[in-house]
Amino acid sequence: MNIYREESEQELPALCLFDNGREVQTPFGTYYLIEKELALDEGQINTQIPMSAGGNLRSLVGVITEERPNPSTLDDMLFLDIESTGLQPRQPLFLVGLLFRRDGQYRLKQYLARRPAEEKALLSGITEVVQEFGSVVTYNGRNFDIPYIETRMAKYNLPYSSPQCHIDLLWFARRHYRAHLPNCRLATLEEHVLNMKREGDIPGHRIPDAYNRFIRTQEPGRMLDILEHNALDLISLRRLLFLAG
Repeated sequence: MNIYREESEQELPALCLFDNGREVQTPFGTYYLIEKELALDEGQINTQIPMSAGGNLRSLVGVITEERPNPSTLDDMLFLDIESTGLQPRQPLFLVGLLFRRDGQYRLKQYLARRPAEEKALLSGITEVVQEFGSVVTYNGRNFDIPYIETRMAKYNLPYSSPQCHIDLLWFARRHYRAHLPNCRLATLEEHVLNMKREGDIPGHRIPDAYNRFIRTQEPGRMLDILEHNALDLISLRRLLFLAG
């Protein structure tokens, strides 16, 4: 069910500001950029759940891209996760989270459209960053995140080129853990493989409705759970990559 609903500009309060962020002006308007440096602890992996045989990261990349590019160094990998107002790309996206390493330090960038009107500016903002990397790492990004971004870019006639190498870790999870877990949702792997259980995390199906409430109020607190959810998804991708390697 699509619960996204547009509001007229006259009905909306002033755009809010967040900690660790800044408003970015583009030729297409503004968006909000939240930036943090993260000290990531890879944590403990549950060795009681065996990994099925079936290839390493190099062969996995070959399966996903069909071209067998040589996976780049970690500094050339971009972890990507989006949050949208629905499951179909005819509906806006409002958050793109990017995690990458520079000079030995992990950096988190979250591109936020505080209203749907900021979506075009947000999309223009991620283009240059994405093109800096040779590889992108996602979870079901081949079927969801990347096509969603490409469709929204096309709507606004914005140029977009995804990195040549796409590592979709959902493929890795299905290959190695499908026989041992009830499903291959990222939260399931976190709990059973990464020994990581989120407390108070907002469920994915509630995110569109939470964003709609945020649009109407512009209260930063209403967006914090979504930002945290997005950041945790990216951190889990980084930890899963160690298993895939």
